[in-house]
Amino acid sequence: DALVRAADHPANTMIGIFQATAFPHSIGPPTWLQRVLSVGTSIRNRIFARVHTRLGMLLSFGHNQLIRLSAMRAVGGLDERWSSEDTVLSLRMAASGFGVALVDARTYDTDPRTLSRYLRRTVRWARQTVELFAFDWRSVPLRYKLVLCWHLLSYVMPLLATALLLLSLWKSQAAPRIVVDFTIAALRFDSGYQAYGLAIWPGILAVFVRVGMATAIAVVEGAGIGGRVRAAILGGSIQAFVLLPMALGMLASALGKMVPFEPTNSR
Repeated sequence: DALVRAADHPANTMIGIFQATAFPHSIGPPTWLQRVLSVGTSIRNRIFARVHTRLGMLLSFGHNQLIRLSAMRAVGGLDERWSSEDTVLSLRMAASGFGVALVDARTYDTDPRTLSRYLRRTVRWARQTVELFAFDWRSVPLRYKLVLCWHLLSYVMPLLATALLLLSLWKSQAAPRIVVDFTIAALRFDSGYQAYGLAIWPGILAVFVRVGMATAIAVVEGAGIGGRVRAAILGGSIQAFVLLPMALGMLASALGKMVPFEPTNSR
């Protein structure tokens, strides 16, 4: 009802997709992975509402939504060449002047129940992001292009950081103790190390600010500090299992191999 009322409002005639807010839901007791993933939901929802919506850069979630059929017909329907047809539809609508609106209607979605299913979903999302860069962007507004570049960067950076770390361990002639002593001296602004300290500390402070803000949002939304801490600790461990399959999958998509679509909790 809320989505239909929003679609029927005269001010929303150029909105093509009405996206409901999605919260995690599990059939039966949630698994440890679902509890970890649910902590980030409140943060994402707030970012979607306060940033993406206000800047006009919200993309379709692909589910929990109402689509204006006249807008879909205006852009030629769904493009079945892409497995990420929801994002492609958002981009094609944006190129034709239709937007995506976030409606404050509480709906539910299911997170992966097991690590293997989370891995499959993450690899699929990464591959679909790579696939999107074969799309003709010329008529798409710049703000959407920036969102897609950010999505690609979020997948590439962990891979790049891991590769650089392995390369440094292989090529470095310095003993680990030398690196540790240098870092400590820079952080303390010892004589001769002040410039290095000035280069290192802003990045460290930025991480603390980001973690602090995310924790504050999670607490305000009812997630609790304990849940946020567990998610921060376990989240990095979970990502370690994804890196190699994600790298191979993204390479396959870059070479033109199509992305198979598997529902999140499908067996």
